[in-house]
Amino acid sequence: MLFFNAHTNTILIAIVYAYRLTGVAFIMMNAFTDGINGLPSELSADGNAASSTLRQVGGSVGTALSMLIVTLIVGNNTIEKTSITALSSGYHFAFIFMLVIAVVGFGLSLKLRNNSK
Repeated sequence: MLFFNAHTNTILIAIVYAYRLTGVAFIMMNAFTDGINGLPSELSADGNAASSTLRQVGGSVGTALSMLIVTLIVGNNTIEKTSITALSSGYHFAFIFMLVIAVVGFGLSLKLRNNSK
């Protein structure tokens, strides 16, 4: 999605986005299950609630930060750029920001311990 521009076919965007969300679902469900299974059984309900809350808050914060980046890029639009080009640039920088967040998260995930019994 980082390489999309103002002229990218809408069907291609929908296909790539569906593929991306499928991958996110496969990763998140396993991570969520592993996290809950790592807790003692008496804390699983609390862990489920905490994990769901953090996931919702994290998604909201990520969306807000991405849209802040888009808004700042569009707001710094120069006269020679069209609004579509400025918006495309804004999304481009927002995707770069999210890529950096994903790489940091991946790096941190490598530091997790395996506590299998």
